[in-house]
Amino acid sequence: DFQFEVLTTHLNDGRRLPRRSSFRSAHAYLSAPYGVYPAKDGYLAIAMTPIPKLADLLSLGELAPYRDRPASWFTARDDIKAIIARRIATKTIDEWLDILEPADIWCAKVLTWPE
Repeated sequence: DFQFEVLTTHLNDGRRLPRRSSFRSAHAYLSAPYGVYPAKDGYLAIAMTPIPKLADLLSLGELAPYRDRPASWFTARDDIKAIIARRIATKTIDEWLDILEPADIWCAKVLTWPE
């Protein structure tokens, strides 16, 4: 796709540079939780997911201030991703996949070259 979102936005918004997330940067124009998170045994990629659903699945009461404020999923994405990262680091990738995949969360193990 040759970065079409970034180029199109750049050419149509006064040529401003994108503001990337400072924490676990994944995409300049996507909110939390989109990103890659370290687990006990590798990395877990999580795509676009409503914060309330993910908070429930991860048992993250810390995300309560963001639950009903979708705009904060972008404006506070660094804070939200830091909270999620601390939780993901407590289990293995397979343990998280067993929780997230049945709930239709778009996620996957980040593969190494040999894998």
